[in-house]
Amino acid sequence: MKTRLLRGAVFILLGLVASLGIATVFHVCPAMKDMVMKCYWTGRVSIAVGIGIILVGILTIFAKKKAFADGLSVAAILLGIELILLPTLLIGVCPGAHMHCHTATRPALIITGALTVIYGGFSILWKRNKIEE
Repeated sequence: MKTRLLRGAVFILLGLVASLGIATVFHVCPAMKDMVMKCYWTGRVSIAVGIGIILVGILTIFAKKKAFADGLSVAAILLGIELILLPTLLIGVCPGAHMHCHTATRPALIITGALTVIYGGFSILWKRNKIEE
């Protein structure tokens, strides 16, 4: 139970950084009356992806079967890849290099996504070498 709790807590923490971080510290441009910037939509979708990572973490805590836990780790890897692709290829951020979304939001999403992918892969390998309690 302790290892499942630890694995789940790390996914929950990464999801909180992705969702609450974008909503607070690494904020994007607000929607204006006449214009909505690309980074606004990147922020909205990244909050949803962060919530998905949080749900993966919660389910990981309660996953007793190895195959289900591996599937959750694969889901976390895919969500992490999506976090990386959102500001780079899928939606993007503002083109201005001086904009907050370009200097803070984009790196935060890329780093959080990369950590999620790395930890998801590590979680699968960890379960392969360890007998589940």
